[in-house]
Amino acid sequence: MSPSTDSKFSNLRQMANRQDAAGVTGQDMVNPTLEGYGQKTDVSWDVVGGDLPSATGTGQPNPLAYPKSQEPFSDELFQHPTAEYRGCPLWAWNSKLDKNKMLRQIDCFEEMGMGGFHMHVRTGLDTDYMGSEFMEIVRACVDYAESKGMLACL
Repeated sequence: MSPSTDSKFSNLRQMANRQDAAGVTGQDMVNPTLEGYGQKTDVSWDVVGGDLPSATGTGQPNPLAYPKSQEPFSDELFQHPTAEYRGCPLWAWNSKLDKNKMLRQIDCFEEMGMGGFHMHVRTGLDTDYMGSEFMEIVRACVDYAESKGMLACL
Protein backbone atom coordinates (compact mmCIF):
# COMPACT_ATOMS: atom_id res chain seq x y z
CA MET A 1 0.00 0.00 0.00
CA SER A 2 1.43 3.38 -0.96
CA PRO A 3 1.96 6.08 1.69
CA SER A 4 -0.75 8.27 0.12
CA THR A 5 -3.28 5.39 0.12
CA ASP A 6 -2.40 4.52 3.71
CA SER A 7 -2.86 8.19 4.61
CA LYS A 8 -6.33 8.25 3.01
CA PHE A 9 -7.43 5.21 5.02
CA SER A 10 -5.99 6.76 8.15
CA ASN A 11 -8.07 9.90 7.53
CA LEU A 12 -11.21 7.78 7.03
CA ARG A 13 -10.54 5.94 10.30
CA GLN A 14 -10.11 9.28 12.10
CA MET A 15 -13.39 10.57 10.63
CA ALA A 16 -15.22 7.38 11.63
CA ASN A 17 -14.02 7.74 15.22
CA ARG A 18 -14.80 11.46 15.48
CA GLN A 19 -17.69 12.36 17.80
CA ASP A 20 -20.04 15.29 17.22
CA ALA A 21 -21.73 17.47 19.88
CA ALA A 22 -24.66 15.02 20.13
CA GLY A 23 -22.29 12.15 20.88
CA VAL A 24 -22.76 10.50 17.47
CA THR A 25 -19.65 9.01 15.91
CA GLY A 26 -19.01 8.17 12.28
CA GLN A 27 -19.22 4.51 13.32
CA ASP A 28 -22.86 5.05 14.36
CA MET A 29 -23.73 5.87 10.76
CA VAL A 30 -22.22 2.78 9.09
CA ASN A 31 -24.88 1.00 7.04
CA PRO A 32 -25.39 -2.75 7.32
CA THR A 33 -24.06 -4.91 4.47
CA LEU A 34 -24.59 -8.55 3.68
CA GLU A 35 -21.18 -9.36 5.17
CA GLY A 36 -21.35 -6.75 7.91
CA TYR A 37 -24.09 -7.81 10.30
CA GLY A 38 -23.65 -6.29 13.72
CA GLN A 39 -22.36 -2.93 12.52
CA LYS A 40 -23.94 0.09 14.19
CA THR A 41 -26.68 1.84 12.26
CA ASP A 42 -29.71 4.02 12.86
CA VAL A 43 -31.86 1.51 10.94
CA SER A 44 -33.12 -1.70 12.53
CA TRP A 45 -32.84 -4.79 10.37
CA ASP A 46 -34.66 -8.11 10.47
CA VAL A 47 -33.57 -11.21 8.63
CA VAL A 48 -36.14 -12.26 6.04
CA GLY A 49 -35.99 -15.23 3.70
CA GLY A 50 -32.58 -16.53 4.69
CA ASP A 51 -29.70 -14.15 5.26
CA LEU A 52 -31.07 -11.02 3.60
CA PRO A 53 -31.75 -7.95 5.75
CA SER A 54 -35.01 -6.04 5.49
CA ALA A 55 -36.26 -2.83 7.02
CA THR A 56 -37.93 -3.73 10.31
CA GLY A 57 -41.69 -4.01 10.05
CA THR A 58 -41.91 -4.37 6.26
CA GLY A 59 -41.50 -8.13 6.06
CA GLN A 60 -39.94 -7.61 2.62
CA PRO A 61 -36.26 -8.03 1.73
CA ASN A 62 -34.34 -4.81 1.18
CA PRO A 63 -34.11 -4.61 -2.66
CA LEU A 64 -30.70 -2.96 -2.40
CA ALA A 65 -29.41 -6.16 -0.75
CA TYR A 66 -30.07 -7.95 -4.09
CA PRO A 67 -32.48 -10.58 -2.71
CA LYS A 68 -32.62 -12.54 -5.97
CA SER A 69 -28.88 -13.19 -5.74
CA GLN A 70 -29.70 -16.01 -3.31
CA GLU A 71 -31.78 -17.78 -5.99
CA PRO A 72 -30.45 -20.04 -8.77
CA PHE A 73 -29.34 -18.27 -11.97
CA SER A 74 -32.28 -17.14 -14.09
CA ASP A 75 -32.03 -16.48 -17.83
CA GLU A 76 -35.23 -14.41 -17.53
CA LEU A 77 -33.78 -12.17 -14.80
CA PHE A 78 -30.55 -11.82 -16.79
CA GLN A 79 -32.44 -10.83 -19.94
CA HIS A 80 -34.98 -8.60 -18.13
CA PRO A 81 -33.43 -7.38 -14.86
CA THR A 82 -35.71 -5.99 -12.19
CA ALA A 83 -35.22 -2.50 -10.77
CA GLU A 84 -32.52 -3.36 -8.23
CA TYR A 85 -30.31 -4.76 -11.03
CA ARG A 86 -30.64 -1.74 -13.34
CA GLY A 87 -28.84 1.59 -13.29
CA CYS A 88 -29.75 4.03 -10.53
CA PRO A 89 -28.21 7.45 -11.32
CA LEU A 90 -27.33 10.22 -8.91
CA TRP A 91 -30.03 12.83 -9.59
CA ALA A 92 -28.67 16.25 -8.60
CA TRP A 93 -31.29 18.66 -7.28
CA ASN A 94 -29.63 22.04 -7.66
CA SER A 95 -32.23 24.60 -8.74
CA LYS A 96 -35.83 25.58 -8.01
CA LEU A 97 -37.73 22.30 -7.79
CA ASP A 98 -40.89 21.94 -9.86
CA LYS A 99 -42.96 18.85 -9.04
CA ASN A 100 -44.33 18.31 -12.57
CA LYS A 101 -40.86 18.69 -14.08
CA MET A 102 -39.45 16.22 -11.56
CA LEU A 103 -42.12 13.63 -12.39
CA ARG A 104 -41.38 14.05 -16.12
CA GLN A 105 -37.70 13.45 -15.37
CA ILE A 106 -38.65 10.20 -13.60
CA ASP A 107 -40.46 9.21 -16.81
CA CYS A 108 -37.20 9.89 -18.67
CA PHE A 109 -35.26 7.69 -16.24
CA GLU A 110 -37.77 4.91 -16.85
CA GLU A 111 -37.54 5.35 -20.65
CA MET A 112 -33.74 5.06 -20.39
CA GLY A 113 -34.15 1.72 -18.60
CA MET A 114 -33.07 2.94 -15.17
CA GLY A 115 -34.26 0.99 -12.15
CA GLY A 116 -34.52 4.06 -9.96
CA PHE A 117 -32.59 7.13 -8.85
CA HIS A 118 -30.77 8.71 -5.93
CA MET A 119 -32.20 12.13 -5.01
CA HIS A 120 -29.16 14.23 -4.18
CA VAL A 121 -29.41 17.84 -3.03
CA ARG A 122 -26.55 20.03 -4.25
CA THR A 123 -25.37 23.60 -3.93
CA GLY A 124 -27.75 25.86 -5.82
CA LEU A 125 -30.99 24.35 -4.54
CA ASP A 126 -33.52 27.16 -4.65
CA THR A 127 -36.28 25.39 -2.75
CA ASP A 128 -36.26 25.55 1.05
CA TYR A 129 -34.33 22.40 2.04
CA MET A 130 -36.51 20.16 4.24
CA GLY A 131 -39.33 22.71 3.99
CA SER A 132 -42.91 21.69 3.25
CA GLU A 133 -42.57 22.21 -0.53
CA PHE A 134 -39.33 20.21 -0.61
CA MET A 135 -40.82 17.34 1.40
CA GLU A 136 -43.97 17.34 -0.77
CA ILE A 137 -41.78 16.93 -3.88
CA VAL A 138 -39.73 14.16 -2.26
CA ARG A 139 -42.96 12.33 -1.35
CA ALA A 140 -44.36 12.81 -4.88
CA CYS A 141 -41.15 11.43 -6.43
CA VAL A 142 -41.05 8.43 -4.08
CA ASP A 143 -44.73 7.63 -4.69
CA TYR A 144 -44.37 8.03 -8.46
CA ALA A 145 -41.28 5.82 -8.55
CA GLU A 146 -43.06 3.18 -6.51
CA SER A 147 -46.03 3.25 -8.90
CA LYS A 148 -43.58 2.50 -11.75
CA GLY A 149 -41.75 -0.27 -9.89
CA MET A 150 -38.64 1.91 -9.57
CA LEU A 151 -36.40 2.53 -6.54
CA ALA A 152 -36.21 6.02 -5.03
CA CYS A 153 -33.16 6.43 -2.81
CA LEU A 154 -32.31 9.28 -0.46
